[in-house]
Amino acid sequence: MVQEQYTSESGFDIRLEAKLKNAKLVSARESLG
Repeated sequence: MVQEQYTSESGFDIRLEAKLKNAKLVSARESLG
């Protein structure tokens, strides 16, 4: 398995980071709306 592709320099999973960012954007939109 090649994990380097999916791991950012900080060591976090890039896909997980993207999910967290999306969750933050969604919660921010809900609080605004």
